[in-house]
Amino acid sequence: MVSVKERTVKGNRYLYVSATSSYKGKKKRFERSVGPVDLDQKVLEERTEFFRELMDLKAVLYRVYMEAKDTNMRYLSGFYSIYLAMVRNFYSTYLEDLYPSELEKYQDDLMVRYIHHTTAIEGNTLTLVEAALVLEDGIAPRGKKLREIHEIENFKRLHRYIRSYRSDITIDLVKKVHSLVQRNIDDDQAGTMRRIHVGVVGSSLDPPPALFVEDELRELIDWYRENPDGLTVFELACIFHYRFVQIHPFVDGNGRVARELMNFILQRSGYPPLIIEMSDREEYLKRLKMADEGDPRPFIELLALKMITDYEDVIMSFQTKALEGMEDLSDEELIDIMDVLMWFMSLVRELHVEVPVEALEKIGSIRRFFEMSQIPSTRKTPHGPALDE
Repeated sequence: MVSVKERTVKGNRYLYVSATSSYKGKKKRFERSVGPVDLDQKVLEERTEFFRELMDLKAVLYRVYMEAKDTNMRYLSGFYSIYLAMVRNFYSTYLEDLYPSELEKYQDDLMVRYIHHTTAIEGNTLTLVEAALVLEDGIAPRGKKLREIHEIENFKRLHRYIRSYRSDITIDLVKKVHSLVQRNIDDDQAGTMRRIHVGVVGSSLDPPPALFVEDELRELIDWYRENPDGLTVFELACIFHYRFVQIHPFVDGNGRVARELMNFILQRSGYPPLIIEMSDREEYLKRLKMADEGDPRPFIELLALKMITDYEDVIMSFQTKALEGMEDLSDEELIDIMDVLMWFMSLVRELHVEVPVEALEKIGSIRRFFEMSQIPSTRKTPHGPALDE
């Protein structure tokens, strides 16, 4: 929250801008003097607006730092705690900065991408453009199976239902999600737990007998809601995903339901939707298999990296916004901006994190940011030990 107040200092009246950063009940206020109130009115207004945005940015950056510092990830390194905190904290402000028409387009594009890829992973052959035609214009492309059209359409109905849903994950919600996913595809099985034994293609996983499916699913939901291991929301959502697939509650549609419930958990906590693209399918299934075999870390790392790479623009929006129109900024304003950015980098350095080599290879902006922050990377030499360059 940003406020503007007058204050008298040694008999002179000054205008101050302050912003408060809140995290788990703890508050920290950041303040900056705009100048004397008798300054030229236009200059005073411009400086006030500049410092409102800058103090608001500083408050958000401090919340990112506090969240990352407080986060103790069981499966992921400290690097991910910083960048996932940035995704979560900047996503809402990123959306707030969009005009209504831009926001609608951005959210529609996200929906189309998510629906296209979550169905394509399971074999749907509609292209991204064809999926958009179905979802946005109600046009069914020629030469496609009716089932594939329904798979796409069903997610639009599902998301409409999820937006109006106010409770947490329950057995009834799981059944409802499945019934909407399978609508007009297999109405007899839609929303009904399997009554037969099934295997998982490409996996040595042996799901539990049908007799125990509902009990195991109920145990999983209880585990998620109680979170006895104190996992972060991100880790909790990822593990819920792979354990749901292990149970395989339904004859068909388990992967789509698992990804939907994972995103339900993430989005309730302020994350944007996590989109696993068709191009990631092989790696996604490989790491899902590794989780089935007892090592969930690679699977969670893959999903964390997907969240970060997909929302790289959101993550770096604080820097982009701060330097926007920099040619029109005064030298003093540029110094103020750089002071805030360097201040945040100094906070990040305090966390003593190392950057995973995957992140350095795939995300150029992260490489540049961490080089500026002088944080060591975990790049490995062919001979094994990590060396700082």
